[in-house]
Amino acid sequence: MWTRAALLLVASSLFAACVVLPIPQRVVHYPTLVGRLVYADSGKPAVGAVVSIGPPGAGPSTTADERGDFELVANGWRFPYTTSWREDDPVPGIAPIWATVGEGPGARSKQVGQLMFYPPSFADPGEGNLTPAELGVIRY
Repeated sequence: MWTRAALLLVASSLFAACVVLPIPQRVVHYPTLVGRLVYADSGKPAVGAVVSIGPPGAGPSTTADERGDFELVANGWRFPYTTSWREDDPVPGIAPIWATVGEGPGARSKQVGQLMFYPPSFADPGEGNLTPAELGVIRY
């Protein structure tokens, strides 16, 4: 059994640029979003508004506090995977930032901005996403 596993490991290292070991690694999917959400007409904080990356319910989200401040952290752990070894810079992606005010059938959702991020890869688990994205005051 061990001979077969060792032979498979040696063979895979000969045919691939790297050997993937089942060790979890920290992944930063998106930069940390920091900002304040206020109503455009009154300037009052949007207390309890849900801020998400991507359409509501489709990505990581957080809730604004009593001052309208929010901080969305999208870190995690995963087992490394790759389809090819890439040593060049990752291609950045653009993700929409959504805000949802209210609950139930009366909830209103609207895109309030965009976020540039670097999709994690085997060579880069998202280190380009370590710098927080400070959005400032967003008027809903």
